[in-house]
Amino acid sequence: MMRRYLLLLSVLMLGLASVNAEPRLNVKDKIQQIKLKMAEPFDTTRDSGYWKRALQHGKLDINDTTVTYPSFLNLCVNVYRWGDKAFNSYDTTYVVGTRKNWKLMLKNNNWLSSFNGNLYDDTFPISMHSNVTSSFGLQLSFMAVSLSYMFNLNDLLTGNKVKNKKFDFSFTCSRLYLSSYYYRDDFPYYIHKFARYTDGLKKDYEFDGVSRTLYGANLFYIFNHKRYAQAAPYCFSKYQRKSSGSFMAGIHAFHEDVNMDYTQIKEEHPEYEIPDNFSYKYDGYSLLFGYGYNWVLGKHWLFNITTIPGVGYRHTYSSSSEGKKDFWSFDYRAKMALILNKGKFFYGLHLLTEGRWYLTKLHSLFSANHDLNVTIGFRF
Repeated sequence: MMRRYLLLLSVLMLGLASVNAEPRLNVKDKIQQIKLKMAEPFDTTRDSGYWKRALQHGKLDINDTTVTYPSFLNLCVNVYRWGDKAFNSYDTTYVVGTRKNWKLMLKNNNWLSSFNGNLYDDTFPISMHSNVTSSFGLQLSFMAVSLSYMFNLNDLLTGNKVKNKKFDFSFTCSRLYLSSYYYRDDFPYYIHKFARYTDGLKKDYEFDGVSRTLYGANLFYIFNHKRYAQAAPYCFSKYQRKSSGSFMAGIHAFHEDVNMDYTQIKEEHPEYEIPDNFSYKYDGYSLLFGYGYNWVLGKHWLFNITTIPGVGYRHTYSSSSEGKKDFWSFDYRAKMALILNKGKFFYGLHLLTEGRWYLTKLHSLFSANHDLNVTIGFRF
């Protein structure tokens, strides 16, 4: 019995040694292996199993009517084809598809928040911004479905757990654009202006008293949807062949909860005559109207600018410093993109800025978020 155990142990050790002796493949080699596997010939007989084989080799064309699917999957495909024709058709002189269903992307996101304005009847000017939060990760997309994983570079570089959160989602077709977002700030801000006490504070004074939660969603309609593709600069799923633009109109619903606790400053500077805190919490609803334009620069480059301001209604909660109030809501969303398409590969630089103006008889405060995104990917 002991001899059997020793023999089994020897076989396991030899197996582990052979596994460890195999060279580890880097990401580039693994991608090459996947591409070679997908490029292998396969049985193209149009039987009931063709769709599986074609999908595994990246050759499945969702618009190919000769493909046979199972009943439920066939229903889904028919619904997709109807929706694609009704909501995602273009004038091919201006916009064409990439003819690829899959995308693999490396993404880097960098964002910060800021507050600027005057409180208490213009007697309390303030200006502050947060530190930059940076994340890095991978995203794999099949048509409109994506799976991604991002990790916080601040955690990796500093060793400190960053508590702020950011989530976003977007969907676009030729006629419609939908996006939603969530921000939670729980990190230090740096004060540049603080009423008449700015000179008494250290330069770029680090202030831990700000907490903010912001979330919302917006939906807008693209009028010139036959010739202008919002998906070309922001989803990498279309090619804009000729320069074109479009007016857009829609709705925006959002919620913001901000609290500025000045206890830290009062403890360090008891001579300052400042309030204990300032806070506001509200729901906002606005109508959007703006314009976007795609410039085709040469054969491979695309540049986009989109600006969508909004005006509407805002209602504060009783926990706000001013209590319950109803007043006008002003906000905006603007973004810019520079895209390079080179064969199957694409490179993107995106800048997004969006803000909200909290304007009452006593206060005028503008809060904003600014995002810079860098993307490298390829289609297959």
